[in-house]
Amino acid sequence: MATAKKTQTSGFDWSKFDTGAGGDFISATEKKALADSGAPFTITNVKERESRFEHDTEFVIDIVVPEGVDDVEAGERALTFAKGTGAESRDATLTGMIAYFENGGDDIEAKLIKVGRAWLIKAA
Repeated sequence: MATAKKTQTSGFDWSKFDTGAGGDFISATEKKALADSGAPFTITNVKERESRFEHDTEFVIDIVVPEGVDDVEAGERALTFAKGTGAESRDATLTGMIAYFENGGDDIEAKLIKVGRAWLIKAA
């Protein structure tokens, strides 16, 4: 009878993989559906973190998706965008939102749009 191999996890640094996000990440399919719907959502926080992918830094945006948006799970979710990929206006907006939230700012109503290949956050 084969026995299951015991996995050593005590040395794993979970903090390197903690997103700090308020919920599940929005998938690419959901991102498109959210933008196509034009539905507003609530941004509750924005932070910057080291990316685990090809870009150095990325933004993590905590959002609340309302009920009733087709093909998008409602509730506390998160969006990510790589920083420095050519969407300078998005980077500037999200950097401004980081400062806004760090200074005690209230939630922000926004919507997601796509311009060319870039995803942008705009006022709802």
